Amino acid sequence: GSGWNTLHLTELQEPSRIREYMNEIDAALPMLEQDRQRFLDLALLRTEQALAEAQRLSFEVVARQNAMAGTLQKLFIEFRYKLLLYGAGFIALVTGLGYLMVSHMRAEHALRKATTRLVDIAELERARDEAVRANRVKDSFMANVSHELRTPLNAIIGFSEMLREPYCGPLNDKQREYVEDIHSAGQRLLALINDLLDLSRLRAGKYELLETEIDLNRMVQSAIRDMREAIRKAGISVTVSVPKQPVVVRADARKLRQVIDNLLANSLKFTESGGSARIVVESPEDPSEGPRIVVADTGIGIAPEDIPRVFRPFEQVDGALARKHQGTGLGLPLVKAFVDLHGGTVDMASVLGEGTTVTVTLPPERLMPGLSPGDDRKDVLPLPARRVDEG
Repeated sequence: GSGWNTLHLTELQEPSRIREYMNEIDAALPMLEQDRQRFLDLALLRTEQALAEAQRLSFEVVARQNAMAGTLQKLFIEFRYKLLLYGAGFIALVTGLGYLMVSHMRAEHALRKATTRLVDIAELERARDEAVRANRVKDSFMANVSHELRTPLNAIIGFSEMLREPYCGPLNDKQREYVEDIHSAGQRLLALINDLLDLSRLRAGKYELLETEIDLNRMVQSAIRDMREAIRKAGISVTVSVPKQPVVVRADARKLRQVIDNLLANSLKFTESGGSARIVVESPEDPSEGPRIVVADTGIGIAPEDIPRVFRPFEQVDGALARKHQGTGLGLPLVKAFVDLHGGTVDMASVLGEGTTVTVTLPPERLMPGLSPGDDRKDVLPLPARRVDEG
């Protein structure tokens, strides 16, 4: 056999006993001419004893091989358990992060209530100090948690990606399914952490705009191109309409792209298969009006009284259709916060059961001069459920 399954077999007594029995038979060969029956009896006895020792040796080898296989299986199970344990630990940390942010918002609400209703200066100072302390704790926690969460989480994602490749040996179907679950959960956790950190920095006033000149037409088309696979899986048709001339604005490219991505993701999430969505870039003729990005869909819609709630962090509208979609309730709050940073507005119109239209309007001074607003539009770019055509 190979080296791993005969390890330490030289320590066993059976091989030496078998050799002793065979040597005794060899030594008794002269007896064959003098007393044939006595030699046969001795040879038969030693042969039976050797066979018994050989059988015990075979059982011992099999037992050691089984022990080695069990040890390898146990090591693999422990490794997989540690990966799952890390994932559970990060879920607990993210839950604590969310709780801390909710606690901070409650403290701010208490401060506003005390300012309007209380006249006792001491009580006002106490509430103010409590909010300041909560804000400092949150800021300190955010500064530390960014590294503490992202570094090991990236390690988990990296290890799961390595396990998907044949570096550690082949996986069976069940093991491959577990590794894929770990990888996708890690990616969702990383996206959630980034959203929480963005929201925290926005509320602390630490976000600064890195403004450049941006062509809204190209940015929208790029967003649609990047979401091609998500559109296909959602089974809806997406239509893009942009002016013939570029609509160039001065804005923060990353934040404006995140606004478009979040609005498109919301439409895909809350529109049933077979529905449709439309994204339009508008450059009005009136110079007092700013450029607009409109995202409309035929999704489940929102009751008018619930519209203000969807722009609050961690809030989700109740309803049988809405509850079946996972989410943290941070997409639209981040949209509004990023648009506010640019001095723009976000308006939502929705009819329950019919669809939703979200309009992002940027200030007119962000439209770069020398362009021709209100030009004729390009041909509409249809994006069917199974294929995305780019124009």
